[in-house]
Amino acid sequence: MLRVILEILLVIIFFLSGKYWADSNLQPELYGMSIGIFSSLVIELIIHVIRNFSLIKLYLQCSNVFVPQEIRLSIAYLMKIEHQGKFLLVKSNRQSNIYQPVGGVYKFFSPEAIKILDQLGKLPDTHITIDTDSLFDLRLRLKSRRQIPEFLTWFFSEQERELNPWREFYEELVETNILEKRHFKYIYYELVGQHFEPIHWDIHANKFTFVYADIYTIKFVNDNQTQNIQRLINTSSNDYIWASETEIQQGNCNGKIISKHSRKIFYNKKIN
Repeated sequence: MLRVILEILLVIIFFLSGKYWADSNLQPELYGMSIGIFSSLVIELIIHVIRNFSLIKLYLQCSNVFVPQEIRLSIAYLMKIEHQGKFLLVKSNRQSNIYQPVGGVYKFFSPEAIKILDQLGKLPDTHITIDTDSLFDLRLRLKSRRQIPEFLTWFFSEQERELNPWREFYEELVETNILEKRHFKYIYYELVGQHFEPIHWDIHANKFTFVYADIYTIKFVNDNQTQNIQRLINTSSNDYIWASETEIQQGNCNGKIISKHSRKIFYNKKIN
């Protein structure tokens, strides 16, 4: 942002210098420099709009005064765990006999973030029962959708909130003994996508909803982890399945139902 401001100032300085203070020999050069910088700014603006078109559309939705302003947010992350062209899915805790990627909603740190979220108009989520496990989930309501841009500014600042996928990885795969704890004391991961949906009416929550998900690729960093995953792919279980991309897109793997949101793990674009 500072660079853009400086470039605008340079355009103004070069143009005014050429118009009022420079002699006739120097005027063309100053005009040319101001036109060049201005053209560069226009190109940058066009590229920014193209890259962030969906985000701009979201912010326009947030300013719509002709719809109810209260909004439900679900801010989560999903893990793409791949081996031999198959992707690991686990049975959902909330939906019986549905398989989905490892992941869940982010958590915020209490009490540090509570003040920030309260200022944004935070309300508790009424779609699920709030208990000790879900108390600090970033699954919540805001009084006004106009606060979504400010909420996202806070979220992308990475302050006072969970920053990586380790907790859900541990809870869903290590704590459940699907993976051996001795081999998975740590993981490497890479953020490969940031997926969000336009504000829409959620028939299950009965509210306007904004859904966001970070997509992480999990990387196995030693032979023990790779061998553990290899044994997993050769073992059948009701707790997890390995599905191909085609099966995930179709929502079915050998008769096992796969959630629709599982397709998000193949999203590979990030917000600039």
